[in-house]
Amino acid sequence: MNAQLISVTTKLLKIAGALVALYAVVTAALFSVMLQSPDKFAGAMKYVPWPAFVVLPFKPLWNVARKGQLDVGDLAPDFSLDTPDHKSTFQLSSMRGQKPVVLVFGSYT
Repeated sequence: MNAQLISVTTKLLKIAGALVALYAVVTAALFSVMLQSPDKFAGAMKYVPWPAFVVLPFKPLWNVARKGQLDVGDLAPDFSLDTPDHKSTFQLSSMRGQKPVVLVFGSYT
């Protein structure tokens, strides 16, 4: 009886170890996808079934993967954009020290 109990316990431990290893590999793969460009990330995420978002630590991984290098109080990185009429270019650094700038990402339509 003890030999059977040890055998069953050993099998259960092996199965549990394999599940933990699989969970770690899938989590690492998800994190590596999160580090990709938004297009590649979206292309991969369309194949992830919704229950995965419940089982995997999606939000903590996302917060680490997309944290970036800026901290509160840092200067925003400089960039330039074409104006809507494409006749001139706006550069963020041209406003530095003059007045506050608010960046709004989204659509109002």
